[in-house]
Amino acid sequence: MTIPYSFMTAAATAGAEQPTLWDRLLALIYANQLWFWVTVAAAAVLIAVLIIVLVRRSKRKQAAAAPEPEHEDVTFLPVEKEAPEVEAEYLVMKDKLLAAEGELEVKVIEQIKNKGPQALEDIVAVYDKCRPEIQEQLKTLVKEERLMERYSRRLNREEYPQNVLLEAWARFPDMDTLKDFIEMLASKDESIQLAGTRLLSAMQETKSLPLLTAALMWPEHFLPARVAEVMAAMGPQSARLLAYLLPKVNDKHKVRVLETIAKTESSYPVANVAACLTHHDPAVRVAAATALGTSKNEDSIKPLLISAADKDWHVRAAVAKSLGMIGDQRAISALEVLAKDSEGWVAVSAQQALSFFAETGVIDLDEKNLAK
Repeated sequence: MTIPYSFMTAAATAGAEQPTLWDRLLALIYANQLWFWVTVAAAAVLIAVLIIVLVRRSKRKQAAAAPEPEHEDVTFLPVEKEAPEVEAEYLVMKDKLLAAEGELEVKVIEQIKNKGPQALEDIVAVYDKCRPEIQEQLKTLVKEERLMERYSRRLNREEYPQNVLLEAWARFPDMDTLKDFIEMLASKDESIQLAGTRLLSAMQETKSLPLLTAALMWPEHFLPARVAEVMAAMGPQSARLLAYLLPKVNDKHKVRVLETIAKTESSYPVANVAACLTHHDPAVRVAAATALGTSKNEDSIKPLLISAADKDWHVRAAVAKSLGMIGDQRAISALEVLAKDSEGWVAVSAQQALSFFAETGVIDLDEKNLAK
């Protein structure tokens, strides 16, 4: 903004004879307009700052002059133990389940759902002491929320002990859940496979045997070694079932099944296994001879003695080892022949078998001129 020239000229020439202070000021402004506006701006800033300071000071005075509100002393009264509504609010989940009558409260159900698999420990701890109607509701919750299945996938973590799941299974057995446990043996996570193997071995659930047998013959999905480990842990139950099913087992699975029977190291009806000693595949005959040896069943002696003359040396070696494991004296003559077999592994296996009889004093290897 600039001051009009006509105004400045009029101001400068008016009363030229006796210039006043105002006239001089106008002349000065005209000569240096920039200085004038800088001065005006500075004055405006100073006035604004002064106004702000005065307003803040006024507010402080008003705040200092305001009376302080009166505070009443608060008295904390003890909570009476007899107040059931207060107790119910602060009870732990176990106590809430025990205190429930007729039907679980919505808050308790939500608490179980929110806690997830970890709630299983609380449920198991008090389940037997709960009222029958509460037990039924807990069964439903465990199944609907898949608490056992979800818990099983966390068994590789310390905060999820296996015994809790075993206790839960004893109370809430369910075939769908059992199938899910067996699926752990097919997991790509090795820690889950191991956890599943330990769990199923500890459960000793006979209902799992048909499922495990099917899994054993599905190597494309399950790891046979894990399945066999579980079945071996179940001992005689597995051996008897697999031996019974053996005639119906496809040839490509027979070796795997026979090896699993051998791992059980249990006694079982040997007829179906002994029949495999005449199988066209030497690998099947070897597996059958081994399984008969681990059974330590005297009924295995006759079929093994017949197979001592098998044309395949692998079979003869397996037969010699099994005859030694059974320890029946009827095998001594056959072992003495096998100890002189032209195939080194057969001879060594037979000599080791004969050493068992020597240790028990039945024969003297030195007199027979047999090296250990």
